[in-house]
Amino acid sequence: MSKSVRTALAAALAALGAALFAAPANAAPEGITVSADVRGNTVVITIVNDSDGMVACEWYAPRATDPFDADVAGRSVFGLRSGGVSSTAAVVGDGPHRVEWRCMDGRDWMWGTLLEPPTAEPILFTTPSSTNAGGFGSLSFGS
Repeated sequence: MSKSVRTALAAALAALGAALFAAPANAAPEGITVSADVRGNTVVITIVNDSDGMVACEWYAPRATDPFDADVAGRSVFGLRSGGVSSTAAVVGDGPHRVEWRCMDGRDWMWGTLLEPPTAEPILFTTPSSTNAGGFGSLSFGS
């Protein structure tokens, strides 16, 4: 077999293998659930993995009025198994905030607000001002 025929055959087999084993482009948006619980200036983000595989997620909570907030809280979660739940907390400053997030599995399926197009809306919440210390913040889930 000539070198050019071997090269063409190898390229064709590689393309066929890639087509056969390619992952779906999008995951079901309901595969991941993200919620927020606000107490005082602490926000606890809970991620529930109802997808078929292990995922990695990240979230951050900038001030709602400043998308480039330098004082942003955020966390990453790795190796969250199917059926698993992860809760992580962060302290944020007073005022309105939003939780932006994204999750992906090893096959590049993605969920979250940080996608184009997003599969979820940001979670909006307000932490109490310093005059209302010890109170509960408020939550507003996007539609």
